[in-house]
Amino acid sequence: DSGKYFGNIRQDFLEGQALGVDATPYYIIGDSNISGLPERAELEAILAAIKRQKEL
Repeated sequence: DSGKYFGNIRQDFLEGQALGVDATPYYIIGDSNISGLPERAELEAILAAIKRQKEL
């Protein structure tokens, strides 16, 4: 553990905080932000809505 990557990790962490990321995993799908591990049905509903929007 040399700390070789600490600066990169810290930078990513701070950037995530600035963008509102508050958990891992964190998904941004279209206009939807999902914090934490979503249920499969939630992901399917979001993806279906995005697909419908693209078909319009």
